[in-house]
Amino acid sequence: MIKAQAAFMRVKKQENFVLTNKNSLLVAHNYPQHVQYIWSCCECCVLSQLFAENNNSTCTTINSVSYLSAKNQKRLTFCKLCKGFQTIDTRQILDQQFWHNSVIKLCLSQDIDMANIKDVARLAGVSISTVSRVVNNSAGVAHRKKEAVLHAMTELNYKPNSFAKALVNQKSDTVGLVVGDLGDPFFSLLMKGVEKVTNKYNKQLLVSAGHHDPEQESKAIRSLIERRCDALIVHTKSLADYHVMELLDSQPAAVLINRNIHGFAGRCIYLDNRKAGELATNHLIEQGHSRIAFLSRHSESRHLELEDARERLQGYQEALINHGIMPDRKLVARHQPDEQGGYQATMELLNRNTDFTAIFTYNDAMAAGCMTALRERKIQVPNDVSVLGFDDVLLAGYLNPGLTTIRYPIEAMAERAAELALSLSDQTDFVNNELEFASEIIHRESVRSQ
Repeated sequence: MIKAQAAFMRVKKQENFVLTNKNSLLVAHNYPQHVQYIWSCCECCVLSQLFAENNNSTCTTINSVSYLSAKNQKRLTFCKLCKGFQTIDTRQILDQQFWHNSVIKLCLSQDIDMANIKDVARLAGVSISTVSRVVNNSAGVAHRKKEAVLHAMTELNYKPNSFAKALVNQKSDTVGLVVGDLGDPFFSLLMKGVEKVTNKYNKQLLVSAGHHDPEQESKAIRSLIERRCDALIVHTKSLADYHVMELLDSQPAAVLINRNIHGFAGRCIYLDNRKAGELATNHLIEQGHSRIAFLSRHSESRHLELEDARERLQGYQEALINHGIMPDRKLVARHQPDEQGGYQATMELLNRNTDFTAIFTYNDAMAAGCMTALRERKIQVPNDVSVLGFDDVLLAGYLNPGLTTIRYPIEAMAERAAELALSLSDQTDFVNNELEFASEIIHRESVRSQ
């Protein structure tokens, strides 16, 4: 290893560079605020040009290329003439000080060329094609050569081009995921479930949001396809069935989550929202409630009411009818599916002056807003009005009182969807054929008997 020998350096204030010995070259900018140096690995590397521009002196070498090893803070210098490598420990140079009271500072982040596949092949003493086979994990590479290539990649901090690798292997090792809203706790659980599986199989996850809008969902799906994702997991509620069918036909490793499309049951992970709505309403009826309100998400003019909202409302109405209770339109209010929407929908219900003893909400976020509105009107939960949510997101257990809710097993569904998508991508058999999930009631303190 070549070490800087500061004791032998004779730095003259008026000179722009100092040759310390025949194997080491110090080049300095001699203006006060910035002092740099570079060095060469052997006598083959010679000073090629020295020019001044704007009072800044610059020195370069024509025959050497330097790399910085992030692993051990050593700079690796390759001489193009003698084909040799030497390493210099940068940490031993940083502390050297000179008589003219200037501290030599190493610029670790500037003017460092990125290593390429040719450099790796040169250092490992193998062909470029051998490096390529190692990078792509192909068979037929001798163990000794493979170890040499891996060592060279580490020393040079070489990062293979993932896009080029994808073109060669026809695999990008990425999974694309389309969700409705990145800020929604429900979709946070969905992303968490998919990420568990992608981490398990060492895949990268790309996420895009469709915002429950057909144009935005199409754009999100298109962008992930253009990035050559190996598999797609798509949550779409606003795209028409025929558009979704076209997607599944054209992308054999695409999987739907939270939706069931006729003819593609083997690639759909879903929950029966009608049964879930019926389950929630039956529970409230069993507790003695007959005047049960339902807070749903509103139907925007741009597209039809979302499927899950429509199915939960259907389950709610069927449960009432099955118990001889006539559904009342005045007990249904719609708004945005968040805390503010739940608050506004509850205020709307209260302003109608219609009696009710329980409220079933589209999701837990709306339930949180609902409880706030009731509290403002001095209505106690559950003493005066019971509240039952849907999803069982994290906040449900931290509301006061704790929210009784329908658990939507979205995290487990997301894991199943990711496993299925990767199985389709690798063309392997999917061992778990249970694609329909069931909901359950999580009992807390927001519901009481009449």
